[in-house]
Amino acid sequence: MWQVLGFAAILLCLRLAGIYNFYFFEEDEVSLAAGIAALVNNNIGDLYRYTPQLGYYRLMEFFTLAIGGNASLIPSVMKVFSALMGTVLPLSVLFFLRAELPVRLRWLAALVLAFNPILWKSSQYGNSAMAALGMAGIAIVLLSNRPRILVETAALGILVIAVLVRADTVLLLPVAGLLLWNNHRSISRAVVRIVLPGLCLVAIYGVLHFLDPRLDNAASAVSSHFTVDRETMFWEYMIWAISPLPLMFAVLGLGCLLDSNPRLLLLLLVWLLPPMALYFTATTTPRSF
Repeated sequence: MWQVLGFAAILLCLRLAGIYNFYFFEEDEVSLAAGIAALVNNNIGDLYRYTPQLGYYRLMEFFTLAIGGNASLIPSVMKVFSALMGTVLPLSVLFFLRAELPVRLRWLAALVLAFNPILWKSSQYGNSAMAALGMAGIAIVLLSNRPRILVETAALGILVIAVLVRADTVLLLPVAGLLLWNNHRSISRAVVRIVLPGLCLVAIYGVLHFLDPRLDNAASAVSSHFTVDRETMFWEYMIWAISPLPLMFAVLGLGCLLDSNPRLLLLLLVWLLPPMALYFTATTTPRSF
């Protein structure tokens, strides 16, 4: 446990040091900050009505109000939270499938994620992806360790919040469903448990649209990423995101799992393929992958 705490402290310090060497100028970052400022200042405008990231606006509004409501602190709140989630994500891997994966393998995976280029960069500025992925990582890790019903319910609740923070996190629901099947060994129980969060999300979005008719349509907002006529940059992004050597070993490792642990191979494929399909078409940074 002391090793985990030490690793967390060092990584968090490095992440926090990184945010002060990165300017607050990303186009999406500035747009998010403007929307959060509108909420903090009770300025009911249209900037924060971007449905796919609505939860992120509200989350950052909550933290800003909790520290006094000074809108000038919003960039710092966004960047610190990204750094925190950039620490949580590698740490969560240390507890993934504890009963099945050797501790050395989990440490190796945590270190690969800790120094992953795309996660390192994303931890330096305020963005909804790191917030959603940190939460989703916690939920998946909890589900991977055969939790009791209360912990399982909490994990699914965290996953719902992660989807509200950033809608493309919904692509991780299949792997959550597979973990539920693995825990209960019942397709019907797994389906019921994974359908309920989906129904909750539909209900939440329905209520939000009823209360705010000017809210963006989530489906059209997401589909707009696929209607731009441009050549995919998926492979270029992938090499930058994972780096050649870890990517090469990962591909070789998938082949080895076919013989040694096909169930884990299935889990990884269900985890990887939906985000891959999205990112290949949308030509955006493949953090979830």
